[in-house]
Amino acid sequence: MNVLSEKMVNKALKGEEEAVVDLVNQLKPLILSYSKRYGARQGREEDMYQEGVLEILEALRDFDPSRKIPFLAYVSTRIRHYYHNKRRKNKQYYSLDASVGAAETGTLLDILQDNTCDIEKICIENQEKRFLQNAMEQLSNCQRDIVIRYYFQYQSLKEIAAHKGIHPVSVAKTKAVALKKLGKYLRKVY
Repeated sequence: MNVLSEKMVNKALKGEEEAVVDLVNQLKPLILSYSKRYGARQGREEDMYQEGVLEILEALRDFDPSRKIPFLAYVSTRIRHYYHNKRRKNKQYYSLDASVGAAETGTLLDILQDNTCDIEKICIENQEKRFLQNAMEQLSNCQRDIVIRYYFQYQSLKEIAAHKGIHPVSVAKTKAVALKKLGKYLRKVY
């Protein structure tokens, strides 16, 4: 600040109205800069400016010249912190009923994924597992072993054949017969 500005600040600190108005006018670019940087929403620019002016007036009231801090540094920091804290506290809230999309045909609630457990789906899956277990009991031990190794343990036909000591074609035929039995049993149950 130059000497003239320091005189103006001293007059403003003493409460001279004209000096306060001049000081606010000189600090207007600072207020506008911080209000835009820290979230002036469209249509609220004037409100944000007025809040900045109030912060300057409070800074004049609270300023302590004995601390040897330049007034411009003090008020600048105070305004910056004011807008920063305001933005931090004023989080935007969205209504789940708000329209979304270009056509605005849906709402946020429509596009949110339901992560709750689907009891009906779980019951159906459990019932299907019981049906499959019952069907597996209808197979011979050899057929059941081949189906389990192939579909649940992801072994190849060659690996199963090597384990059982039989030809891979025999394993394939036994698996095919087992699948026919399973299909027949499950069609009867469903």
